[in-house]
Amino acid sequence: MIDNLVSTLASAVPSAAPSPVAVYSATGDAAASTAAQFSWLVIAIPLVSAGLLLVIGRAADRWGHILGLAAPTASFVIGLWAFFDLLSRPVADRVQDISLVPWIA
Repeated sequence: MIDNLVSTLASAVPSAAPSPVAVYSATGDAAASTAAQFSWLVIAIPLVSAGLLLVIGRAADRWGHILGLAAPTASFVIGLWAFFDLLSRPVADRVQDISLVPWIA
């Protein structure tokens, strides 16, 4: 079972990806879904904003609450966009392999 998982992950990694996210449809063809290409931002935006607020500390008292609300809101909007983009596809293309960390496999 693990061998199948490793071989599946290894075959999903492209040699030169245009973005940090490689997206493949269930048929194995590269499906250049714009929403799926930006799916890594769902994690990155809140992570970066939390790190920024942690490092800046009290200097962000005047605007930190705005960033604290804007980051998860932007993450939610990107996730919602990816969800509705996936729903707009034909049923056979709704399964996608998204490799967020292609250098590990």
